[in-house]
Amino acid sequence: MRVGTINFYVYEDGVDYYGLANVALPSLTYKTLTVNGAGIPGDIDFPVKGQRDAAQMTITWLDAERDAYKLCEYRCHTLDLRVARQDYDSTSGKINVVPHKYIVDVMPITDNGGTIAPSSQQGKSVVCTVLAMKEYINGECVREFDPANFRDVDASGTDVLADVRAALGK
Repeated sequence: MRVGTINFYVYEDGVDYYGLANVALPSLTYKTLTVNGAGIPGDIDFPVKGQRDAAQMTITWLDAERDAYKLCEYRCHTLDLRVARQDYDSTSGKINVVPHKYIVDVMPITDNGGTIAPSSQQGKSVVCTVLAMKEYINGECVREFDPANFRDVDASGTDVLADVRAALGK
């Protein structure tokens, strides 16, 4: 049973440690095609294979650290979020630590300065557009989303766009 996150670190390019932060991961939402007409009593929204809305993620620092400003540089940033998750095995009664990792290519779109107030943290945040993302659990890739390279791989390892690329002659 997955219990929760113990802690995590944010790195750029796998080496530059970015300070204390909270991360709101992106929502990957399919675009839909509404079908209606004769023989259908109402509407049906079908998700369109491989077509997704733009994805964004937000990183909020506890305070306005120098790292927060680095992420605002107008360029592609490859972030490496390394997460230690706690699992409970009810059969053995053991607590296990399972590594999760998110590799996310982002570009900044909003630099939010946060709030300055006595006896409080500033909460500076950066909203980024997500260009590509891979998720790993215990070293195994469970999702790859890379629209610029026409890839959308699900947890079974199936690239759901492979047949679309083939139909397009790619």
